[in-house]
Amino acid sequence: MYNLIAGHLDGGETPKAATIREAYEEAGIVIQEDDLVFEHISHSLTKEGKEYIQFYFSCTKWEGEIKNMEPEKCYSMGFFALDTLPENTTPYIRNTLENYKK
Repeated sequence: MYNLIAGHLDGGETPKAATIREAYEEAGIVIQEDDLVFEHISHSLTKEGKEYIQFYFSCTKWEGEIKNMEPEKCYSMGFFALDTLPENTTPYIRNTLENYKK
């Protein structure tokens, strides 16, 4: 299933700091905090009872070439037009991107 670069906050970390760290860990790119634009927040509860608050940022500027830094966790990476997302996009991500388009 396609998803977005994501992860959990490490102790004392801000959502922007976590986004910067995860982008480096998962895609090998360096993002500056000022280049992140807050876009959306969501709250969800899993079937198992875990509660999540997700922060979403957009970014159009980064350093480095995007590459799959976690091939054991991620089969492939790609860019897709918002109007032509792959069928196997994670449902909650599809919903988030629909809200983003609005």
